[in-house]
Amino acid sequence: IKANYMNNWSRSICMPMLMYKKHFDGKEPNKKSDHFVGDLYAMYTIESEQNPELKEELAQMFRNLEAEDPETIKLWEKILNFTYEGWKKTYEDQNVHFDVWFYQDEYKNSGKEIVNEALEKEIAYKDETGAIISKLEKYGLPDKVLLRSDGTSIYVTQDLQLAKDTFEKYNLDKRLYVVDCRQSDYFKQLFKLVEILGFDFAHKLYHVGYGFVDLPEGAMSSRRNVVVTADEVHETLVGLEEQEIKSSIKSVNNLKETAKKVALAAFRYGLLKVDPKQNVTFEYDKVTKFEGNTGPYLMYT
Repeated sequence: IKANYMNNWSRSICMPMLMYKKHFDGKEPNKKSDHFVGDLYAMYTIESEQNPELKEELAQMFRNLEAEDPETIKLWEKILNFTYEGWKKTYEDQNVHFDVWFYQDEYKNSGKEIVNEALEKEIAYKDETGAIISKLEKYGLPDKVLLRSDGTSIYVTQDLQLAKDTFEKYNLDKRLYVVDCRQSDYFKQLFKLVEILGFDFAHKLYHVGYGFVDLPEGAMSSRRNVVVTADEVHETLVGLEEQEIKSSIKSVNNLKETAKKVALAAFRYGLLKVDPKQNVTFEYDKVTKFEGNTGPYLMYT
């Protein structure tokens, strides 16, 4: 089963929500909708540096979200729809399909039952602030917060329930978490928690880590809005491959469609040819050529 887990119930979603409410309330995106949300996210980072009071507004918005305040929920749904509409268009353009979609908000409360079980089994404790923290130090791992002091959930709260539900529903042989290498410590904590809670699928969980993509001019950062999106990369590759096809083949039927297919090969193979855990500096001139270790060369031959 190939599934996509949509992280949509974290404090980070409140950043674009807050900026949209302050600056664009009721307006439609002026660009591809997920890119618009990305701009709002970066806007919060800039404005919060100039106005520290925004951080409390953000925290209050998240509390309202967890309390299912109708107005906040309506805004949350609008921002999510902007995001999903854009993402699904990208997946469609790049021929990516998922069998199942999971949504984080479906797990915002159910994971708390497992946290209570951890308390009862003395796997976790409540500290002086009221936060619930798992005891992992004796396993060579940092202790992990399972529930914030204000009772709101975090990723691990929901991931515990999601793991339980997917094994119960699908009776999986293995569950692979395909997530950035920088999250490896988190998955060590998650898997250890699953184990000491006594779930019989603990030995079937695996983190498939991967490196991240840099630009030739340096690392990308969504908070600083230093980002080149997959859409922009693919669009640029299509244009470059059109020129490459013209110079190499001279004449071809359906130039645009052919260029799209060759560009997708350049895009995918340019990332797949390196070790998954290795960081990649994506350079157009090294992936688009019709000779050498490239996707277009494989197609051309």
